[in-house]
Amino acid sequence: MQKIMHISVLLSPVLWGLIFGVSSNSIQIGGLFPRGADQEYSAFRVGMVQFSTSEFRLTPHIDNLEVANSFAVTNAFCSQFSRGVYAIFGFYDKKSVNTITSFCGTLHVSFITPSFPTDGTHPF
Repeated sequence: MQKIMHISVLLSPVLWGLIFGVSSNSIQIGGLFPRGADQEYSAFRVGMVQFSTSEFRLTPHIDNLEVANSFAVTNAFCSQFSRGVYAIFGFYDKKSVNTITSFCGTLHVSFITPSFPTDGTHPF
């Protein structure tokens, strides 16, 4: 009986989180895009509109930044995480790849990117 009480005490916050998480029909999705990446940003917005449904409305949170600047990436990632994003789409380069992968691994946030790290001096 005591084990059941112990398990129920541990599971109650999880169940409340699921109840409140499911009751909201808005799914927060982040986007980290380099300045001047208009085509990629537009494709992201089109995808958000196309895959948003009445049951689950996708809500974008976009930051345009210099992806070679680890401080800017850290600031943007923390801002995205504080908004409750489930996943982040975006780009990174060789200078910020360690920062992004470290945050995503530690905080269990998926980072989805269409490419390998780019060199900071060359566009996509």
